[in-house]
Amino acid sequence: MYDVAFSFAGEDRDIIEKIKEIVSNEYSVFYDNDNQSELVGKDLYRYLRDLYANNARYVACFLSEHYYKKIWTNLEFTAVRERFMNTFFDSDFLIPIILDNSPLTRDIPSFIGYYKHTDISKTAELIKEKVRIPYADNSIIQHRENILKYFLEKVCEAMQAHRLKVSSFQNKLYIESEGVKTVFTFSNDEFLNLPCVLIFQGEVNTNLCAEIIITWERCSQMEFSIIHSFDYTSDDDKKYSAQDVVKVVTDDLIHLSGV
Repeated sequence: MYDVAFSFAGEDRDIIEKIKEIVSNEYSVFYDNDNQSELVGKDLYRYLRDLYANNARYVACFLSEHYYKKIWTNLEFTAVRERFMNTFFDSDFLIPIILDNSPLTRDIPSFIGYYKHTDISKTAELIKEKVRIPYADNSIIQHRENILKYFLEKVCEAMQAHRLKVSSFQNKLYIESEGVKTVFTFSNDEFLNLPCVLIFQGEVNTNLCAEIIITWERCSQMEFSIIHSFDYTSDDDKKYSAQDVVKVVTDDLIHLSGV
């Protein structure tokens, strides 16, 4: 397993190679030009996807206007995205580095920190420092908070795509229609610390029952279940992907808000 794998566009190679030279003095780096014998004859689609998903402790993505246009970087980032979904951010393996003024890809949640490259030695030292630090203690508490933030952010985006007047602040989602504002509160279980996200209509208090409960478990990948307190005909045993959860919860909240 590599300490860190570099993902970048060929147009940025001059910068990346200089950064790699510094980092590789202390850590093992997957850098394509240094690993040609490893790549020759391989099914690169499968090999690279597996490498970025499973065989590097960290992945440094050097994002630029060129990064989003390349076939191979899109393949590599597909593996990164799958790793996000399969771990649901329970390990901070990604090191996103922005090389120019390109926006951060929407596939990286807004709560993930990134670094703006300004100097080769500083960027290299940042990567070395990141690799030097053991993974954060990814307790179930942090895990739950990240999942809550992810679903709140993605449901808000999905509602905006429906052209609804919607906003979020802290752990609340606001839907406004004809001068009436409906609030939904996303919360974790504060009593038993169970792996779940609770969605209440209105402000949370101990007298309210959550309209929607999202739970999950780890198999080969994350699998989610959705429990509806307002629909006793729903199939609570059905398993969902994260994308499916966003769609179902978006539809549910639109229904509950009456817009």
